[in-house]
Amino acid sequence: MKSILDARTAILEDLKRRYKEGDKIVKPGAHGFSGSGEFPCPVCQAGTLRYSRASNGHVHAGCTTDTCVRWME
Repeated sequence: MKSILDARTAILEDLKRRYKEGDKIVKPGAHGFSGSGEFPCPVCQAGTLRYSRASNGHVHAGCTTDTCVRWME
């Protein structure tokens, strides 16, 4: 569970950073930022973490490494 929480925190930070940089894909909302993207996985540090965060705050994400994190909220 800690791995998922670490990855989720990294996703929120990525969306916030991208919004501040003017990324038009990232949208602000009542539950924080929504959008999709990918970046080096902060959990295994070998794969790519791909994610989508909806306007209601739900996250769907998965690492390209088979044994790493993958979840849907």
